[in-house]
Amino acid sequence: MKKVFLLASMVMVITVSAQQRAQNQKSDERKEQRQRPSVDDQLKKFDAYQLTSEQKKNLKSLIESRDAEIKKSFERGERPKRNMNDFDAKLEKILDKDQYKQYQQNREERMKSKNFSMRKKGGFKDGKQSKKQV
Repeated sequence: MKKVFLLASMVMVITVSAQQRAQNQKSDERKEQRQRPSVDDQLKKFDAYQLTSEQKKNLKSLIESRDAEIKKSFERGERPKRNMNDFDAKLEKILDKDQYKQYQQNREERMKSKNFSMRKKGGFKDGKQSKKQV
C-alpha cells in the first residue's frame, strides 16, 4: 500500500512540475515577443523629417526616458500608461511646426492602416474601442 501511494504521489509531482515548466517557457516566449524596438529603430521612424543633430539628440533622450518608464511599469507588474499626449507634447517642443504636422499626418495614416496592431487584435473599430468577445 505504501509503495502504491508513493508511486502515485511521484507521478503527480512529475506531472505538475512538467506542466509548470511548459507554462514558464510560454511566458518567456511571450516576453521575447513583447520586446520593444531599440532606440535606434525608433529613431529611424523620424529619418523622413530631416532632423538636425540637436533634434536627434533631444528625441533620443525622449525615447529613452519613455522606454525607461515602460520598463519600470513592466517590472512592477503594471501595464504601462499609454500617455501619447505627454509624448506628443514633448515631441512638439523638439520638432518644428512643419515636422510636427508631418509626424501627425504619418501617425494618422499608420493608425488607419491595416497593419496597425490594435486593429489586428480587434481593439479599436472606427475610432472607438470594440468589446472583445470571449
